[in-house]
Amino acid sequence: MAEIAFSVRKSDVWDEVAKTTAYIGDKLVVVEGGNDAYERVLMTDANRDDLQRFWEEAAAHANVRLREMLLRADPPGGDYGVVLDVSDAYERALDGSVLNSLRSYFVLAIVARWCGFADRDDAEGFAGEADALLEDVRRKLYTRRRPRRPGRE
Repeated sequence: MAEIAFSVRKSDVWDEVAKTTAYIGDKLVVVEGGNDAYERVLMTDANRDDLQRFWEEAAAHANVRLREMLLRADPPGGDYGVVLDVSDAYERALDGSVLNSLRSYFVLAIVARWCGFADRDDAEGFAGEADALLEDVRRKLYTRRRPRRPGRE
């Protein structure tokens, strides 16, 4: 078995969450009219406590879903870091794709929780997409290279 490590920076996720909620708020202004919809959905620095709680919940959920291969996980609160035990035949070329899916999972999981908190109808859609991304991470981690015969290319 081989060990691989992944790290997702919380600040990168928070920046993406801010952009995503701003986009959702902009679209709501067009649909509902008025700036109150934008202000209701936009994630700001004043919401850092909620954001931190959602971050920790998403990290805990990711750890549970990856538990079969989880060797170590960073303590909650800071950046998300894990060391996973994967097959020796794991396709290392997928590392970047796994990291991107993991980062996107965190963004959508937090947006889903925030939209539910801000009384938005599409929170379930974001939660479903987040779960699909986490399943994508698992699927990629179980991907193996094709066996090769020694002496052949």
